[in-house]
Amino acid sequence: MISVLVPARNCADWISAALRSVAEQTEAPSQILVADDGSDDGTVDRIRETGIPGLELLSASGRLGISAQMNRLLERAEGRYIARMDGDDISLPRRFERELALMERRSLSVVGSWTRRFGRSNTLHTYPAADGELKAGLAFGTPFCNPSSVMDRDRWNGKVPRYDESWLAAGDYRYWTDRRNDGSWGNVQEVLVLWRMHDRNVGTDPAMGALQRANAGRIRDDLLRDWNLELEAPVRSALEARALGATLDLAGNAAFLQALLSLASVSRESLSATGAERRKVLVAQWDLACLFAAWSTPGLPQLWWEGRRALGSLPSPRTAAKIAVKRLLGSFKGSG
Repeated sequence: MISVLVPARNCADWISAALRSVAEQTEAPSQILVADDGSDDGTVDRIRETGIPGLELLSASGRLGISAQMNRLLERAEGRYIARMDGDDISLPRRFERELALMERRSLSVVGSWTRRFGRSNTLHTYPAADGELKAGLAFGTPFCNPSSVMDRDRWNGKVPRYDESWLAAGDYRYWTDRRNDGSWGNVQEVLVLWRMHDRNVGTDPAMGALQRANAGRIRDDLLRDWNLELEAPVRSALEARALGATLDLAGNAAFLQALLSLASVSRESLSATGAERRKVLVAQWDLACLFAAWSTPGLPQLWWEGRRALGSLPSPRTAAKIAVKRLLGSFKGSG
């Protein structure tokens, strides 16, 4: 039995398609719960017009926030499997079938999938498959695309944990970091959710975007404290900048490398990851940081090489070639 939980706010243009995408799954849900967070654009009317069997609408007189709405939904959920969905996204038809198959095959408590952005953006977003890689990557952000996730109630002793309602932004990141020692996680290695980008996404609101970034930084501070890591200010700043997707200069990347080396020192028990899983995550983060910076940063190829060796991984010829090409293009642009 699958219960689908859908927090929704001001998504009248998309909510019908989102709900039909979960109702028409090859592994059909028995319950679809939608919590409207004080919408004022006709979202509630669109939900009622769908006529989808098994759909239940939880209305609210005002805006409570996504964490509070998720708790309302969790209280009403009856299924063994608790699937998350957002009111503006699309689940592909075999999403639940593929996610539950992986969950049962590997005895996982949480499963997500790859996603593809569409609308204002068209990018593929991949997530690791292995439990240890997902947990080692928590220092950089959430381990799932949240509207792709499914939880197995039976592997949480019959009760799925609640959200902390004090987190009005970055509540999902808080939720997963708090759960990092509970059960095993995984991701189906294919796109099963289409993640809509539009002018009303949470990050597009300046105030909410700023709060989300600030809260994410607080969560990372808590993780570092739990892992007994005290980073010097420039190193901590570089870690935060890269976690938020910033491109760093040479000094910034050198500081980021020091952050990665500090994370490499965390014990296996604290990080819930093997040495190989942790190294794979840290090397991927290092490669990405250097690829972002290569076109504008003289001296970056040598630093990348040294960083790879320091992290215990032989430099990849493919990544080396990409960095060299970007550096060459950057030098041409600079000379022009």
